[in-house]
Amino acid sequence: MSGFNFEQFASEMESSASSYEPDGCMEILAMVDQLPEALTAVANTLRILAERSDTEFPLEKEVAAGFGEIFQALMAAAAAAEELPQVFRTAHEQDIARHEDPRNGPEAEKGWNV
Repeated sequence: MSGFNFEQFASEMESSASSYEPDGCMEILAMVDQLPEALTAVANTLRILAERSDTEFPLEKEVAAGFGEIFQALMAAAAAAEELPQVFRTAHEQDIARHEDPRNGPEAEKGWNV
C-alpha cells in the first residue's frame, strides 16, 4: 500500500473507542468539544479524495461525485455534533459546577464516593 489506508485508520479509531477508559467525565467533555473538528477532518479526507478523483486519478466523474456526497453527509454529521457539547453541559450542569468549584477542595469532594 502507498501509505494511505482509510479502513486501517478508521479501524484504529473504532478499536480505541472500544477500549477507551476516560480519566473522568471532564475528559469526555473535552472529547465531545473536539468532536465537530474531528468529524470535519474525516469529512475533509473525503473532500480531498473527491477533488483528486476528479482531477488526478483515472476515475470516472461519478466516483468523484460519490466521494463528494459522502463528504456532504459527514459535514452534516459534523454540524449535528456542534450541538452535543451544549447538551452535555446542560445535562451535567451540576456535575461540572461541582468539578469546577468543589466544596472545601477536590479532596473533600471525594467524600461523595458515588
